[in-house]
Amino acid sequence: MSKLHFNDGVSIDTSGPLRVLRLKDGFYVVGQGMCVPVDSREDAVAYIKELQGE
Repeated sequence: MSKLHFNDGVSIDTSGPLRVLRLKDGFYVVGQGMCVPVDSREDAVAYIKELQGE
């Protein structure tokens, strides 16, 4: 399991399938060992589809 830990107490598990995560500072695409900030939920879904080759 891969986890990112931030000074503000937030921890993000980057293992597992790609998914959308919403935190107080915005949206992220998380999974497969990465955590990528995106502008919106729609952008997150589009990015996941792009990564999956859809």
